This record gives sequence, C-alpha cells and structure tokens, in this order.
Amino acid sequence: AISQRTMESTVGVHDGQTVVLGGLIRENTSSGQAGIPGLMHIPLLGSLFSSTTKDVSRTELIITLTPKVVRNPQEAFDISQELRDKIKEATLFQDDFYRRRAVQ
Repeated sequence: AISQRTMESTVGVHDGQTVVLGGLIRENTSSGQAGIPGLMHIPLLGSLFSSTTKDVSRTELIITLTPKVVRNPQEAFDISQELRDKIKEATLFQDDFYRRRAVQ
C-alpha cells in the first residue's frame, strides 16, 4: 500500500535554488500476542504460555524542492529527460541496495 502525506507551504526562491520544506514525521505502533492456543487464555497462568510484542517505528520525510523556470519546449524536454535519468539511477541504486541486504 502506498501511504500519503501532505503539506502546504508558500516560499519565494530564485530559479534553481533548492529549498527544504520540512520534515513530516510519522510514528507507527503495532502490537501482537502469540502463544499456545487454549493455554494462553488460562487466568493467571496464561502468560507462561504466551508472549506479547510491541513494535514502534518512526519515519521522517524531508521534502526538498528545486524550481526551474522553463522558457521553451526544448528546455522542458531536457529537464524532463534529466529527471527521468535521475529517477532511473535512484531506482537502480535502491534495487542494488536491497539485493545486497538480501545476500547478507
């Protein structure tokens, strides 16, 4: 599932100047219980036959924005191609990163 976060901001920057819009923080908490069916529900003794887990994760999304003024169609095409190349490069890096982690 794709999670979404939104923010709204107004900034003034020059062409090509990068601005950091801020960090969107999300904290997720999950918990669970596992054990031997039947025995884990016995009052007072059930905890001997079961275990509980609690997982807390915190993520922060930092948004950077670099606006570029487009003056003609060729410049728009060049910028789009540059962006596609960067996305492809990032995807290859990510794939390689996860492939290496899986091997370890």
